[in-house]
Amino acid sequence: MLTNRHTRIAMIVIAALALAALACTCGSLSGLGGGPNDFDGGDGYDTTGGGTLTVGGGAQSATLNSLSEAHNWTFEGQAGQSVTIRANGQGDTDPRAKLLDPNGNVIAEDDDSGGGWNSLITATLPETGTYTVRIDVFTEGTYSVSVD
Repeated sequence: MLTNRHTRIAMIVIAALALAALACTCGSLSGLGGGPNDFDGGDGYDTTGGGTLTVGGGAQSATLNSLSEAHNWTFEGQAGQSVTIRANGQGDTDPRAKLLDPNGNVIAEDDDSGGGWNSLITATLPETGTYTVRIDVFTEGTYSVSVD
């Protein structure tokens, strides 16, 4: 026969297992919302930074120190809007850019179309919502990213 103490312990164990199962399916407990900062574009890299971009608002700079990490930059877009995304490396940095729709699906990606090792994406947005520009690198270092 279970005592109140045993019942409480069982409930704690069940709750812990449920949280562990959620963490396994979502990647992390902070990822339960499924928001743009959780999107990885299928690359599996750790999202270690990023921020918010404004269309026509100028470039933001950041540094990636590992080939297994990436940054997520978000911006608000409207259905039918044309955007140009640039990711420019400084020095020997070789950035790659992906554009993800509001559901996290990759709709465009580029490595070197921006001249040298720089990335350039031109796309027409399919729906209104929060888009993600995901940046990873083939050579670590500092890069800038903008959306016009």
